[in-house]
Amino acid sequence: MLLSVLGIIALVIIGIATVIGIVIAPKISSLPYKLLMVYMIITFINSTALNITGSMQIRNHFLVNIYIYLRFPMLAWIYYLLFKWQKRKGYYLSVLLWLITPFFLIYGLLDLGGNQLHTPYVVAGSAIMILVILLFFYNMFASTEILTPLTYPFFWTSLGLFFFFLLLMPSRGIINFLISSNMVAARQASIILQAYNCILYSLISIDFLIAWKQTRKSASLSLQ
Repeated sequence: MLLSVLGIIALVIIGIATVIGIVIAPKISSLPYKLLMVYMIITFINSTALNITGSMQIRNHFLVNIYIYLRFPMLAWIYYLLFKWQKRKGYYLSVLLWLITPFFLIYGLLDLGGNQLHTPYVVAGSAIMILVILLFFYNMFASTEILTPLTYPFFWTSLGLFFFFLLLMPSRGIINFLISSNMVAARQASIILQAYNCILYSLISIDFLIAWKQTRKSASLSLQ
């Protein structure tokens, strides 16, 4: 019951973040924010499909697999552009995530099939994303232009994603293991992830709003 309620709450928060992104991203000149809007649209569609199939007790791992093979390359593209914007050579980690994706896709389909969760790719992708975000934070604090990280582009999104992948990397493997032996423990692990989803997508909403505020402030200053 709690997992279902959290799923609905998370879906609402994802929906709000998606609407905010659709409204705000076109007004921001930054391409990464436009890509983040597309990422949110895909996330909302996937989350809606997962909630519907889950309520109908339909096995939906294939939906999760489709999503993760979209999620990691999209995030890699976003951070590739952010590293270019920071004028730092950290984009090779993003490129690495692109390069490993086809290999894990082929391995997953051949070894696990379409309706088994492709956990090796989730773990590998999460590990690389943690390194990517750590490097993003390092570049951010090394920047001579930064006054406060709270208004730095993609700070809140990166903070949310960093802790999400820290949770996802170990918990996804644990959930898969527990499903066959302890459904109660597996459900508790899923509840933790679902609860954190509410935090993650709230932070992404905050990031969109801050970027919009910064854009409006820059526009008003240019008119003076």
